[in-house]
Amino acid sequence: MTTVFKKPPLVELIAELRWGAPTLGIVPGSLGPVAIPTPAGPDGKPQAIQFSMAGAYDAFFMHFGAQAHKMGFTVQERIVPPNAFLMPYQTVWRWRKPDVNGLFLQLGAGVFTINGGPPDYTHWGEFLPTVKEGVAGLLDALNTYPGGRPSNFNQTLLRYIDLFADDTAKLPPLDFLRDVMGLKIQLPDVISELPREGRDVIPHLTFAVPVKDGAVQLLFSHGTVAGRTGHIFDSTVVRNAEVALSSDAVAESFTESHATTNKIFMALTKPLHAAMEAVE
Repeated sequence: MTTVFKKPPLVELIAELRWGAPTLGIVPGSLGPVAIPTPAGPDGKPQAIQFSMAGAYDAFFMHFGAQAHKMGFTVQERIVPPNAFLMPYQTVWRWRKPDVNGLFLQLGAGVFTINGGPPDYTHWGEFLPTVKEGVAGLLDALNTYPGGRPSNFNQTLLRYIDLFADDTAKLPPLDFLRDVMGLKIQLPDVISELPREGRDVIPHLTFAVPVKDGAVQLLFSHGTVAGRTGHIFDSTVVRNAEVALSSDAVAESFTESHATTNKIFMALTKPLHAAMEAVE
């Protein structure tokens, strides 16, 4: 049974696909990718980093842009100029629907993202068809990818950025982590007794929890996101397993990642479900 919240804390959801070697542009005068060896990749095996400029992928971007327009993503924005060097997995173009807020597609060299957020995003089941449609457009465009069509995708990342504000923000950060999220932090006296002039201790905690084929990365902090201040919970499921070039295979991989992050979210935020107005 799917639980939907009338007052969700979601700021943004990013479903990200990666393939090939990371790209890093530092070779002036060269448009094509140049690979060099590096000690190890995410799986511990040697891999290469590619050096290239954004303009080398223009035909690929234009091909996908045509597919994006067919899906209704007709508002396009170039994030990186054509003569710029690319950082690893840096997105270059973004496409939006003119009448939909919080939903867009992004594409770069070896990276594709489907981004969702309020008010359009309600739950994973309704978002998944957009993921599959976007990946189908990407698969068509990969026929024009510089260096040839990849044999598979090699990494998926599913990230949720949540901000707990309003009533929940009234709790001091350490109290919120302890009483709501279940993280019991005991500061040594030498730190807790420092004169703070009535100001709260601001935590910034990160965890990398190994799981099958990757890791769950969790960040707990306090700050301002999208113009609102509150308690931040940022979770990413990273999977390094190969995924077939198929929209169904990609959807299955992301859905498995969603099951993991949703289980964590529902458990940690249980004390807030009533305030978020849960509906099943």
